Amino acid sequence: MDSKKLTIPLIFLFIAVIVFIVGTFMKNSNYNSIVTRKVSTTTPDPAIKLAAAHQVLANNSTWHESWRRVIGPSSNYGAGALLACYKQTIVMSLKSVWDQDGSILVALNSGNGKDKWREQLSFTDKSPAIITSLVVISDHIYVATAYSNYAVAAFRLQDGQAEWFTPDFPGHTGYDLYPSLDNNLLRLYGGISSQTTVYDIDPKDGQIVSTHVFSSHDANEDAFMITAASKYTDTAQGLVHIDIQSGKTWLVPTTGHTRHWPTFLDPAKMIFTTDVPLATLFNVDTSSGAVLWKTPGNLASNHTVFKDSVYSLDANAKLTARDIATGRESGSIVFSGSPLDVNGNSDYWLASGDCGLLVYFGDSQELIDFQSN
Repeated sequence: MDSKKLTIPLIFLFIAVIVFIVGTFMKNSNYNSIVTRKVSTTTPDPAIKLAAAHQVLANNSTWHESWRRVIGPSSNYGAGALLACYKQTIVMSLKSVWDQDGSILVALNSGNGKDKWREQLSFTDKSPAIITSLVVISDHIYVATAYSNYAVAAFRLQDGQAEWFTPDFPGHTGYDLYPSLDNNLLRLYGGISSQTTVYDIDPKDGQIVSTHVFSSHDANEDAFMITAASKYTDTAQGLVHIDIQSGKTWLVPTTGHTRHWPTFLDPAKMIFTTDVPLATLFNVDTSSGAVLWKTPGNLASNHTVFKDSVYSLDANAKLTARDIATGRESGSIVFSGSPLDVNGNSDYWLASGDCGLLVYFGDSQELIDFQSN
C-alpha cells in the first residue's frame, strides 16, 4: 500500500481526535469552577453552645428511633429545603465553620447515619458557595445558591462529584429550586426587586430551556409559585392565588410569609406552612381558597407529608402527625428541651421518604432518624 495514501487519513484522524478532546475540555471547563474538598465528618459549630440532646419523653406514634448523631449546623439560608432523602441516602446542607457563610453538602447512609461523603463547596478563587435549597431527583442532587457566581449546580448522589452548573444571572441575590420536575425540567426561581424570574432548566446539562418573568406592583409581593394554570403570590396580607386564564383570585390571610414549598395533595388541595418563628400549617382548597383546616401558630419547623399524615414540630418540642383530610392529631412524639429556640440562631427541619422520618434540631445540631414500627 502507498505510504502517502495511508499517512493522509491518519493525519485527519489525529486532528479529529485533538478537536474532540479540546471540545470536550471546553464544554466541561466550567465544572472546574466548582471546587469540592473533603472535610471532617464531625462539625459542631464552635461558635454556638450546643443545647442538650433532645431525648424522647413520650412516643404515641407509629415510629421508633433508629439512630441519631450530632451532624453540625444547618446552612439556614433561604427558604427552600435543606434536608432531603432518596432511597437509602440522606442529603443535607450544612454551614461551614471554616469558610465564612459557606456551605457543606453531606450525604449519609440512611441505615446508620454515617457519612457517605461530605464536601465543602467553593470556587477556584476560594470564595464560599452558599446553598439556599437542594433537591434530590433520581441519582442527582441539584442545589440553588445565593451571592455566588452560579445559580444552580448538579452533583452525583453517589460520590458528590460536580457535573454541571448554570452561571449566575445579573441582579439576582439568591434562588430556590422547586422540589420536583415540571415537564421533565428543573424550575428555578430568582427574585429581583418587584420581579420574579422563573427559569426552566434541563436537568441533564443545566441548559436554560425557557424563561418566564413576572412583575408585581409592590416590592413586598413575591411571585411565590407558578404552575401551568395558576400564579401564587406571597403578599403582606397573605397568599394570593390568580387563575392565569380567567384572572379569578382568592386570598388566604396569613401572619408572616409563606414558606417554600407547599405540597399538592391532589389538584384541589394544597398544604403549606408560613415562615418561622411560630408558623401555621394550612390545608387549602385550591379552587376557592377555603381553609379546610389549620394549626395554631406555634410551629418551629417546615412540614413533611408521609402517606396519609402531615408532620410538624412545634415550639414545645412536640412532633405531631395529623390526618391530612381532617387535621386531627393521629400521633405524636414529645422531646425534651422545651421550649425550642425559635427566635435565636437555630432552625428545625423535617423530611420523610424511603429513609424514614427525619428530625433535625438546630440548637443541638442533632439529626434523628425514625423508622416505621
